[in-house]
Amino acid sequence: MKTVRKHATRGKTQPHRKMLPTVLLIHLGLVSALSISSPQQISNPNNNGSEASSFHSNSLLLHDPTPPPGFRVTPNWFPNTRLSTPQVWLWLFTFQSALAAHPARQPLPQSTVLSKPALNLVIQVTVSNPALTYGEVIWGLYEAGVATGSRQGRASSLVGEMPGLGLGLFIAQEPLRGYIKIGSLRTLRTLRGLDNLPGANTTAATARRAEEVRARRRRRSGALAVRDSGDARSREDRFLVVHYLFDGQELAPGRVLTAFLRTMVFCAEHEEEEGFGAGSMVAFSADGMVRLRMDGVGGAGLSWRMARLALRTMWVQVVMEFQGYSPESPRWEGFSFIVEYRGVRVGQGWIG
Repeated sequence: MKTVRKHATRGKTQPHRKMLPTVLLIHLGLVSALSISSPQQISNPNNNGSEASSFHSNSLLLHDPTPPPGFRVTPNWFPNTRLSTPQVWLWLFTFQSALAAHPARQPLPQSTVLSKPALNLVIQVTVSNPALTYGEVIWGLYEAGVATGSRQGRASSLVGEMPGLGLGLFIAQEPLRGYIKIGSLRTLRTLRGLDNLPGANTTAATARRAEEVRARRRRRSGALAVRDSGDARSREDRFLVVHYLFDGQELAPGRVLTAFLRTMVFCAEHEEEEGFGAGSMVAFSADGMVRLRMDGVGGAGLSWRMARLALRTMWVQVVMEFQGYSPESPRWEGFSFIVEYRGVRVGQGWIG
């Protein structure tokens, strides 16, 4: 168990936000790339240390959030449940990024479910204590990523299957506050509301046929085209575009996952419309070997909502290469990126 550091609380009071429904609805998909020329690569100090000072000379490094005092988790594996690791990772971060739209210290009003029936996958958060907060759940999902990522080791490829996972959420010696379960529909079929989710009417047979069509297309083309640079538009906000450029540096999948999950801890600590300013967010992987950095550009142009949606767009479309049903071919490499909103550059950064 890691030593839990004390964290500083913010001085201002968080206003109430709209409650999250029992069943979380998330719409994702691949959006057509813009016809914009590829940006110049942003300096990554991992590649050239001499460039680091000029790239970040005017930025203010934001403090690294820490878990609530006494926060701890108890993991429990379910070896009889077999899940697709890419699918779990895709939706684990997506689920976490949706919860991060709420203030970290706001209580989670009710148990929450993300379900993908066609994939036989459910991520469920059960509220056992009404004092359970969004922040605690976000930290719990981060710890779920640490647990699943550690099973991958340092290999640059992703193990295709993983067992089901449950995490008890506790504060010090208090009773159970909440429980996160990552499992299959067979183990959670008693949950209600699953028929209202996007994709719920897609049967497993339909999903298999769609995958067979994609496989035939790949065989005809010989191989998937590898794009070292491109543009990705946010599905949630069409004015937000991310330009990316891979650098060829291989990264361990678990390190990439936990670095991305760590960014949502930052996002939950700030109001959605609060300006990012000239600050710099640096999110480390669980072992500290990979960094994901995002810098604000142009004063208050980048908001924390933009940062959250840009990170989700990068995870879904750039890293996992999500095509609407299944991650096509996740790419575990370092890359730099630029965030634009309404054609104006508001942020930039890199992972490596």
